[in-house]
Amino acid sequence: MSITIESNDDVSIVISEDVIIGIANSAMHDIKGIASIANRVSTTDFRDIFAKKPFSKGILVEMVDDSVELTISLNLNAGVKIPEVAEQVQSAVKTAVESMTSLTVSKINVSVLGIVVKKETAAK
Repeated sequence: MSITIESNDDVSIVISEDVIIGIANSAMHDIKGIASIANRVSTTDFRDIFAKKPFSKGILVEMVDDSVELTISLNLNAGVKIPEVAEQVQSAVKTAVESMTSLTVSKINVSVLGIVVKKETAAK
């Protein structure tokens, strides 16, 4: 899927969904508490896989009216405050996508699908 942000007789600017996903990934890179982006598999995802559409892992981008909505599925590290990490993700992703694309981000849903517990390693 691609999103057209400006179109007239002379110029048409189209941004790929993969670009928005990349911006979101980059914006979340330095947020403490994120273990990974979760693979979210649903019946829709299976249909997309068999239709040979690109699989975007745990970030879904949708164009609604004139704005973008994102759904981000994450695995977080054990011990973090989930609401605080989710708010940081929403803020960072919204700022990054809006500043880099001039698109309006109307909603960012953050789904926590798992908690990752780090194994303690033995001393020595």
